[in-house]
Amino acid sequence: MNIIPSIFNQNQVDYTLIGGGADSGKQALPVTCVLLNSHTSTFRNIVFENLLSINFDSIISIEESSRMFNTDQLAHQFPQVKFMMFQEEVTVGDKINIAMSEAVTPYVLVLHSDFCSQKFKVTEKLLKSLIKLDNFCIVPKLNDYDGKTIPVKFSPDVNKSVFNVRPELSFNDGDPTLFAADWCGLYNRQKFTLTGGFDYTITSPYWQRLDLFMRSWLWGEKTVISSQLEFSYSQEYESCENTIDLSYLRFYLKNLMPVHKGNGAVIPKLSFIPFKFRNKCGFTESLSQFSDARRWVAENSTLFKTDAATLIQNWSLTGVQS
Repeated sequence: MNIIPSIFNQNQVDYTLIGGGADSGKQALPVTCVLLNSHTSTFRNIVFENLLSINFDSIISIEESSRMFNTDQLAHQFPQVKFMMFQEEVTVGDKINIAMSEAVTPYVLVLHSDFCSQKFKVTEKLLKSLIKLDNFCIVPKLNDYDGKTIPVKFSPDVNKSVFNVRPELSFNDGDPTLFAADWCGLYNRQKFTLTGGFDYTITSPYWQRLDLFMRSWLWGEKTVISSQLEFSYSQEYESCENTIDLSYLRFYLKNLMPVHKGNGAVIPKLSFIPFKFRNKCGFTESLSQFSDARRWVAENSTLFKTDAATLIQNWSLTGVQS
């Protein structure tokens, strides 16, 4: 596994941008829409027409490689949209990092194209009110294709001394949540980049997403739910697997092992022993992973405002109902 990245967007990836040169002439919202595009060509025109009805500063459509055949045609048809294409396999988090680096607005709304094949409940007035909250991320209420609510409220918990994420169906507007379901939300771009963005060395979508959001909480940021920001899937929603693998180990080392002391955080040397006995890696690999995490935590020590144990203990004080 690669060394934990020390700076935002450290991974060098080949990608191409097409389009995005047209200017509507209107005073746009300070929001870039980043679209995780997975639709077939049948619905793509409708998706972009719906997005262009909102006065975003820009729209960046992250293309699937299998959909690249008609991108030139779409770029001609929708000159306001930037189409981003990758020449290699990269994680979803890495794609969002790169889109964030291309955006120039202070806020970025990450959506799935699946939300946009029908009219959705987003207005400029709503986006402006959410911007004023100045949170790390504001996540929407999500419904599956038959109208049932999907869990978007997640709370950290401990079950028999093991870290656990507890999903909850019911929530109040403004409730904090541990992370954004399915990547989607209104992100503060500066907070996102200062927190380092998604770690491209964590290849599991679940642990990659949880890693960033857990880190943001530990570094003093906040993610909340907006019941007014609402989207619905037009196809069946598939949740990510949270298999315990090397991606989990990296998440564990970066987020659960640091201990906050005084003005910063450290991973104590003696914690290597329980770490080694809790994973199936050999001694050399375990020591390499542990040493890399200690280096990364030392580099970012003063950015930690708390540790996982304290965050979990005080979670109810953030407004989450136990």
